[in-house]
Amino acid sequence: MQEFNLHFYSKTPCNIFIDGEHIGLIDNLKTFFIDVIVLKPTLIVICEPLSENNATFIPISFRLEFEKQNLKSSLNSTKIIPFPKNNYDILLEFNRLESTQKTDVFNHKSNDVNIMILTDNLSRISVYNNQQNLFSCTQEKLENFDIQTINKITLLTACAANNEKFLLALNTLNNMVLICDCFEKIEQNTNTIKCLKNLHNTVNTGKVFELDLNTKQVNTYNVLLKETQTQVEPNLIPYLFLESVKDENFNYALSFLDDRLCKTKADKFKQFFGEFTDIYYNCYNLKTDFYNYTIVGKTARNFNFYLIGHKISEIEEVNLLNN
Repeated sequence: MQEFNLHFYSKTPCNIFIDGEHIGLIDNLKTFFIDVIVLKPTLIVICEPLSENNATFIPISFRLEFEKQNLKSSLNSTKIIPFPKNNYDILLEFNRLESTQKTDVFNHKSNDVNIMILTDNLSRISVYNNQQNLFSCTQEKLENFDIQTINKITLLTACAANNEKFLLALNTLNNMVLICDCFEKIEQNTNTIKCLKNLHNTVNTGKVFELDLNTKQVNTYNVLLKETQTQVEPNLIPYLFLESVKDENFNYALSFLDDRLCKTKADKFKQFFGEFTDIYYNCYNLKTDFYNYTIVGKTARNFNFYLIGHKISEIEEVNLLNN
């Protein structure tokens, strides 16, 4: 019978039960993960979170099932990260039990377009044209709303967490949302609005959104927020490379490649890796001639990175179903 290696992780301390048996406590003090070897195709997992800093979290239960060497969870909030040799990281997430708060309503109507924001623990933003929902999103709690219209663009701003500013820019000519996000800095002059979003990544880069108030076009580009001179360990070089590709900071990505690979054009990076949001290092790889990473977008894909010195010399995709 085939063997599967499960590795449970949780930022919230919790007890874990599999098929009714207590397998351990992740307290993030002495125990940061729990490893389980599985020989059967279906498991029932129950996770009971501990109260932390006067916060109460909701327990979760889900079914894990192996189908054609692919592990699936019945709970969407449980992230499963596949690695070669039947290794799976299982990232547990818990919803916090919030106290009921009064819901505040912000409403702005202009012609047939209505912007409504419902705020309690979160802020839920919706844009309507008569009864048709044009746009919806959820942000952390927003306060102190202000609205103005310039050159047929409605600009809604608010105060967000961590001293950030929220901006919603709506083109009233076609009811298209041009920008909707929280930013570290927003600068406005007669013709443009520039918004800086800190990407909070390892390479300390940010993304600038530049809205032309006349053409109603948005251009984006990356900037370096802080110069770093720290020595990078070889196993982190593929991570920095992938992070730069994800953020479309291709010039920085090239700096991690050898002379042959650095001739690759940016569109080849996008074509080869596709769209992805998360990067995971394979700490279960015991080989020393390459480093292994999984990236997750609509699907999970796995790659070996071969280094010569501190430069990536070869990138090889691994078939997770046949390894």
